[in-house]
Amino acid sequence: MRIGMHTGRPAASWAADYLGVDVNIAARVPRRLGRRRSSVSETTFTQLDPEVYGAKRTLVLPVRKGAPRDLRVHSITAKG
Repeated sequence: MRIGMHTGRPAASWAADYLGVDVNIAARVPRRLGRRRSSVSETTFTQLDPEVYGAKRTLVLPVRKGAPRDLRVHSITAKG
């Protein structure tokens, strides 16, 4: 199982769905780090307690339409 998280403010659409850059980022976060990983965007990673969580691996994802060009994704692990 892969788990990915991103922190942002998506825009609601008329069809009870969400749109926007933050939705595109959230969709890309879990894709590159492989199975059995918990991954978070840089935005979310900076809000985690550094005494509890650490990064096992960090990637900068390639530029894709609908996401920032320097999208950093961290594979995280609980410390201790």
